[in-house]
Amino acid sequence: MLAPHLQALGMSITHLDEQSATADRARGISRLGHPRVFGTLIRAAGASSFVWGGKDALGNPWSTIAVLAWAAAMTAYLVWALAMPRPFPPLQVAVEPA
Repeated sequence: MLAPHLQALGMSITHLDEQSATADRARGISRLGHPRVFGTLIRAAGASSFVWGGKDALGNPWSTIAVLAWAAAMTAYLVWALAMPRPFPPLQVAVEPA
């Protein structure tokens, strides 16, 4: 299902598998400055402010349900993004000549 979309971008599943195989595996907590980890921190902060800022506009019991769902999502996020080892392919930086 994903293969046609990747082929349109000039990529293939094997290319992604090869890239993951050669990538460094590390926990996100040890790579906080990596764009993949830092970006998730920004998104988590935005989602948290959305939930905590809007929960008062909901009536009971919905504000409690929103906070419980937020707590479950944050727990899953912390495990996935910061605790589980995952591949970190080398960053490719393109510099344009002046």
